[in-house]
Amino acid sequence: MLLSKDKSLLLLFLLLPILGFAQQDPMYTQYIYNRMSINPAYVGSKGGLSAMALHRSQWQGVEGAPSTQNISLHSPILDNEIGLGLSAVRDQIGISSQTQLAFMACYRIIGHNKALSFGLSGIASNYQHDLSQLNPQNPQDPLLQGTATESYWQPNVGIGIYYYTHNYFAGFSIPKLLQHKSTSTDTELGSETVRHYFLNGGVKFNLSDQVKIVPSILFKFVESAPLQADISSLVVLQDLIWLGGTFRTQDGLALMAQIHLPQGFYFGYGYDFPLTELNTVTTGSHEIVIGIDINDNNKTKRILSPRYF
Repeated sequence: MLLSKDKSLLLLFLLLPILGFAQQDPMYTQYIYNRMSINPAYVGSKGGLSAMALHRSQWQGVEGAPSTQNISLHSPILDNEIGLGLSAVRDQIGISSQTQLAFMACYRIIGHNKALSFGLSGIASNYQHDLSQLNPQNPQDPLLQGTATESYWQPNVGIGIYYYTHNYFAGFSIPKLLQHKSTSTDTELGSETVRHYFLNGGVKFNLSDQVKIVPSILFKFVESAPLQADISSLVVLQDLIWLGGTFRTQDGLALMAQIHLPQGFYFGYGYDFPLTELNTVTTGSHEIVIGIDINDNNKTKRILSPRYF
């Protein structure tokens, strides 16, 4: 399908993720710094209180393009054996938006500098569709009749498993197990939400005391859609500057950079550019993140915190 620069026609393209089986959950360039966005078993794995706020503007220059905000908080309790987390996500695309609230918990089996974590999340999602924002060629279309706005809640649950040591990690998750229609009406507007499966892993190499490399890969499978992979690599300089890049199959390239201060604060920016026909109508996507990691260095921990994961 060839894309048009006519934004009124492009709006229909942007609604395809809602009408079909494409991207239904928010995507992130810097997910590697916030794995709890895809796996509830990750919560508490940093060894202390961790908080993060993220904003993503996708496909700049395109009317109705996705915009996402994410706030998260997680921490270990009970000598790191339990992890708890909270997150709030708002995702806007075209005339539709989703607000998601999630509570996550995990149980860890801890060994010497390694842990196996089992996670569970409870999710409440609010879907809103504002048909009054449309300017259809046929206002009498039966799909557009009735209430101009719609808002309703849907519950869901997610599961995940996460294994990590000081030098490598692996995880598998299904963030939303339940499938349901993304509209509360009996019309054909909206799609059946489908399960997303995530499998990822990575390893840390110490080139020197000052330079580390962390390659990783994330496989994403959505039912009725092709397998997608994010192939990423981070270079960590003096534990202060983090530089990374990602190649996303069937999509594009991404670059990211973060500054980590000794007090636990960090700031990051990500940019990705599509290699598909979208690159004729957009200058790319931008993402900023700020956060803080607070570790209790006065307590002897049973597991070395995987700070690079």
